[in-house]
Amino acid sequence: MQPLYETAATDRVADALRAMPSVGGVAMLTAPAGTGVKGALRLAAANMPHVRLINVTPPSSSPTPRAFFREVAVGLGLTVDNHLSAQEIAFALRDHIKTTHELVVLHGAHRLRGAQLPFVSYLAEELGALVLAGGDTLRMRVTADAELTSLTRLPVEVPRLTLMELQRALGEEFSVEWLETTHGLTGGNWSAIWTMVWGERTRAKINGRVTKDAGAKDAQVLGSRFLLKVAA
Repeated sequence: MQPLYETAATDRVADALRAMPSVGGVAMLTAPAGTGVKGALRLAAANMPHVRLINVTPPSSSPTPRAFFREVAVGLGLTVDNHLSAQEIAFALRDHIKTTHELVVLHGAHRLRGAQLPFVSYLAEELGALVLAGGDTLRMRVTADAELTSLTRLPVEVPRLTLMELQRALGEEFSVEWLETTHGLTGGNWSAIWTMVWGERTRAKINGRVTKDAGAKDAQVLGSRFLLKVAA
């Protein structure tokens, strides 16, 4: 698992999560792939015990309200009896949140299908506050649904990692030249950056040197080897 670093992205996500209990409705956190939203959510959740992260899985070919509500309930650790209806599960979720005051965050919400968005709106109204986090396509899906759009009180675009933030996070291990080149090659994409970090650490171990010795050329070589795989 990648280590977590505080950045403008993590600050923006944390601010949104802190505001939601009083704002209510839906918060929509969107970012390009690889920006590090999941890491930002993990870091925020580590400091906010009431935040509960639930990963949205791709729905089946026939998504149902019951399947959606059950996924959320199981993510919160609730036991769902087979005889319970979709509405009964939704009510159980509402009662649970009223008791625990937890904030539900659906990560990977861009995987939701259009047919599921009415379930999301219903859940948000029952819970009082709900956070959707995902890739850029999430914004398009939400804005295409009038009801969910009307419930969205807090739209947040999560920024990419800056070079200064990367240097602050990894400057003790890597040279300025390597970090500048890596940031330029990846465009601040955390996933691609960590592929480069893993590659340079491995190469340094094989060659018996320290990663700080790696320069711009080393980053360019790694980029030509690894980043095409990341893009694919």
